Amino acid sequence: MEFWRKKNTDTRVVFPIQKNDGTFITSAAGLDSEFALLGAHGAGAPSFGDCTHEATEIGATGVYYLDVSAAELNDDASVIQIKSSSSGEIVQVLLFRTTNSDADVINWKGSAAAAMTGDAFAAIGDIHATDLPAVKADTASLLKGRYNRNYTDPITGLETVFEDNNTTVHKSGAIFEDIAGTMPFDGTGANRRDRMT
Repeated sequence: MEFWRKKNTDTRVVFPIQKNDGTFITSAAGLDSEFALLGAHGAGAPSFGDCTHEATEIGATGVYYLDVSAAELNDDASVIQIKSSSSGEIVQVLLFRTTNSDADVINWKGSAAAAMTGDAFAAIGDIHATDLPAVKADTASLLKGRYNRNYTDPITGLETVFEDNNTTVHKSGAIFEDIAGTMPFDGTGANRRDRMT
């Protein structure tokens, strides 16, 4: 299993301990948790040492937790192995990759982000005041075109969509019997509709 954690900071991880048949081991015997700091590439072979804490089962579930101390994460990467003397146990291996700090949405680049004022704040105001109402109006118009009363007139060659009251014209546009738009609709069938205005 692989985890991302803050470097040199206490943490807790949760994991199962399994047998070689895939089932979880409850009340695992002889638990032994060991860590190794992996160091930089070419820094030499790491060695395992005892963890400060030991794995502890959560209830009788076969799922365990381990409190990992800051010193056990004081490298770019570290590995912890949890062993048990229970029959058929598979050694659980936990790989930790560390970062120097937590993600911080308040402070970034080493300092607090500038307040949104002036043009930046005004731009958001413009989006709210101008763009959103326009989007709402376009959506309402689309719904009218889809659901409201409409008709095609073979005399004028127009298709008309009405407002919700079924009498006021919402939009109207020419329709044609051919794709090229050279044969105005005459009541026998439409194959093209121009943009309504």
